[in-house]
Amino acid sequence: GDHHRALHLFVAPETVMPELGPDDLYFGPGVHETGVIFLRDNQTVYLDAGAVVYGGFIAAGADNVTITGTGILDGSREKRTETVRHILALPWGEDDNTFAAMTDEELRAYVEGPENVAAGNIRFYKCTNCTVEHITCRDSSCWSIKAGGCENMLFDDVKEIGMWRYNSDGIDLINSRNCIIRNTFLRNFDDCVVLKGMHGWGHRSLENILVENCVIWCDWGRGLEIGAETNATEYRNILFSNCDVIHGTWLHLDVQHHNDAYIHDVVFDDIRCEYTRHQQPLKMQDSDDQTYEEATVGFEQPGLLGAFYFDMGLFGAPHNGEKMDRIRFTNIQVLSDEEVPMPTCRFTGLSEACHIEDVTIANLTRNGVRLTDAGEANLEYNEFVSGVTLK
Repeated sequence: GDHHRALHLFVAPETVMPELGPDDLYFGPGVHETGVIFLRDNQTVYLDAGAVVYGGFIAAGADNVTITGTGILDGSREKRTETVRHILALPWGEDDNTFAAMTDEELRAYVEGPENVAAGNIRFYKCTNCTVEHITCRDSSCWSIKAGGCENMLFDDVKEIGMWRYNSDGIDLINSRNCIIRNTFLRNFDDCVVLKGMHGWGHRSLENILVENCVIWCDWGRGLEIGAETNATEYRNILFSNCDVIHGTWLHLDVQHHNDAYIHDVVFDDIRCEYTRHQQPLKMQDSDDQTYEEATVGFEQPGLLGAFYFDMGLFGAPHNGEKMDRIRFTNIQVLSDEEVPMPTCRFTGLSEACHIEDVTIANLTRNGVRLTDAGEANLEYNEFVSGVTLK
């Protein structure tokens, strides 16, 4: 099929506009050129049907923020330059507690001041009890939706399309906990759902995270992922459930470990992963004016699932003898054209200390046939991986 000129149709839910107060924001049908809007405690933003808002929303140190409605939030006006940072993080060697230790006022001043970071579509920093629902996000300059150092966040029935710039991730949860992403369609030109630990957020653990009932279309990057940045004390109690990965490039389901977190009790369950004879090879852009020309059809297929240590010195703290364990892939379906090779299931430990233990792959099927043999499942792992069960 033609992935570049696909028509995306979404059935908008019937929503009731909440009663809006004097500090709330309403955008009615029509075009609104807003630029970046900074949100405060207890604000509601409503994008009504037919509204197209050209801008982005940032909330820093805010509680009880809601962005809702069935309108469109478009980030295409935001220029991505060398002088504007597209993520709020610090390089290794600077204080890891910088943003976590800031007061709400200090964080707001930092984000809104001369050290500006890109808005993307939506940014939450050190926020609690916030919701984004029903809206469509389009053409982000970088990561579309990000929550850094947040708690009790809900992303429900969000749609993301038109993400054509590199690093236009879908939803990135950064050193956050007690978060839900559900009923969402993400088509992105980088990772779609990503759980990251970024240096500068105090090594806060990522825990109690649920991603469910989502449709994932990854044009460049990975579908459902932990990493690559893993600057955190722990990742735990994380569930990806009942999702469809309908297109991918590098890898559909994975844990990519670059830093020093202890990663455990992670489950990918009831995930359907599609593969096609029309898979497009990965292409890198050499200049801003280079267009994405349609590539020759080939069989360079994305991997299916796995967990990996990388020792590249990127993103922050080096590995420190941490391990990964109790990683589960259950009820994973491969749905593919018959001539497409079985995609890889691969696990790569780094050392005796940085080891992967207790991995279960249960009820893995390809086109309805259960795979219980490592060869059929294209399962590989190195000497620093133990306790792998395929059943």
